[in-house]
Amino acid sequence: MNIENINRLIAALRSPKGVGFNLGTYVGEQTDKLPDQTGNNLPYVACLAGHAFMLHTGMPPGDAKEVDPDTIEEAAVAFLGVSRRQGWELFFDLPDEVVLETITVDQAVATLERLKATGEVRWEL
Repeated sequence: MNIENINRLIAALRSPKGVGFNLGTYVGEQTDKLPDQTGNNLPYVACLAGHAFMLHTGMPPGDAKEVDPDTIEEAAVAFLGVSRRQGWELFFDLPDEVVLETITVDQAVATLERLKATGEVRWEL
């Protein structure tokens, strides 16, 4: 696990500039259906994997939104230094009744902090 890069991801999620957060898309333009959950009303939003991918590659969101999701996931797992299983749990393994687009930054950060502390991905929603 790469604690430094997890901290970079947390900082990016909390940043009032750059790319907003929405777990409902890898990287995309903010819309009514994909609002910026940071509250900063940024033009682009990204999920955890999308943010990690852009931090890893330096690719701007306009270009990153065209990248294959498998490529984004692989780069995100490598950047965070987590296993494929941990990546799956972090990016996808939320309860079925959860609407991804409604996950808050605080919930995502709490999950990342728990990952750093325990090595486990556990979403508490």
